[in-house]
Amino acid sequence: MAVIINKLNGKPVFNTLNVSEEKIEKALKLDNALAKLGAEIEKIWLARRKREGTGIKIDVDLAYTLGKKIAAIVDDNDLVSPNERNWIWKALREMYLNVDIIKIRGKTRDDLEYFYKASKYPFAFIKSISWDGWSRLLDYPSIRQDKRFEKWLHKKAEHVGEVKKGFLRKFSKNLYSLIKNKDTTVLSDQELYEIYEYAWNID
Repeated sequence: MAVIINKLNGKPVFNTLNVSEEKIEKALKLDNALAKLGAEIEKIWLARRKREGTGIKIDVDLAYTLGKKIAAIVDDNDLVSPNERNWIWKALREMYLNVDIIKIRGKTRDDLEYFYKASKYPFAFIKSISWDGWSRLLDYPSIRQDKRFEKWLHKKAEHVGEVKKGFLRKFSKNLYSLIKNKDTTVLSDQELYEIYEYAWNID
């Protein structure tokens, strides 16, 4: 696959070299979809800002809504490979979103990605937590980038349904304190899941 990440004098700049004609065709289709998505995100975001004043506090309802729209494109395997998702955030930000409306959190932390990840969980679970709690959890690279954690949390979310406000923030802090000095790649699934469960159940 290929992603158009810039345009110079009307010509597309891709995220990779030696792009075949087939990949160019798909990249152009993806680019068109991202252009429409960017406009839609801005419309939703600015409408919320108009209702709530000059500033806007992200809530999980808004994040979930935007995440679903992003996922409709990002999860299309005919257009995007899983390892290209970071290029999607870059393309959206640099070509199709006003840089001031949704601020990037850091070089490896992006609210667009956080919206996308939120949309993968049951709405009842996401609705019961604060955006601050969700973003704090994903701000830890050792948690955000661990596929086994995502698998575990999906099952946990389906089982518990809802959690108390503030719970996820406390869980994030507890979990990070338990794994921050560990090489979790050497742990078995069972060993790692026991750590997750312990952090979840700390009072």
